[in-house]
Amino acid sequence: MKNIISIITLAMITNLSLYSQNRKILFVLSAANTLELNKGQKLRQTGVFLNELYLAYKSVSENGYTVDFATPNGVVATIDEESTNDKYWKEILEIKKESLEFIKKDNSFNNPITLENAIENQANYIGVIIPGGQGLMIDLIEDKNIPILLNHFAKENKPTGLICHAPSLILTIAAEENPYIGYKVNSVSPLEEFVIEKIHNERKT
Repeated sequence: MKNIISIITLAMITNLSLYSQNRKILFVLSAANTLELNKGQKLRQTGVFLNELYLAYKSVSENGYTVDFATPNGVVATIDEESTNDKYWKEILEIKKESLEFIKKDNSFNNPITLENAIENQANYIGVIIPGGQGLMIDLIEDKNIPILLNHFAKENKPTGLICHAPSLILTIAAEENPYIGYKVNSVSPLEEFVIEKIHNERKT
């Protein structure tokens, strides 16, 4: 996962150099915290996957870019507790510690703007990154602002980083105006989801 996120952010940073006069990037985050399973018979804590958020943020911020965080209604993003497990960090446990401090103390992360505000200021951003996590399948996938933002960055040829679950948000854009039609996209598969859920449920029992 670290290598995949590094490749995504490196590609974005390379493209961002074309917009060097402006150094601000928009991070769009889910604000959902509960996932209903089995038609609501079971509830699972969810949110943004921590390493997908922090490794992307760390890459762009270390290259001199500033970040605005935006969520539905300006609600502080919830971190998926599963994503704090050491198995997702392995040889970079020190960075995991950094990430936990970041979500506790970073002023921008803890005071996100609304998606409506992000749209009002979308011309000021040179790129957008949407980290994954199952939370976005609850709120962002249904949010009317997402296709507006994605359309803007695509039509302006500005770098767009969609991590893990986030490529599914492309489907929020109406087919007749979808700028991504014809592209090949990699995303998480149903089999991977099944394995993750199975391991999580076994750990809880």
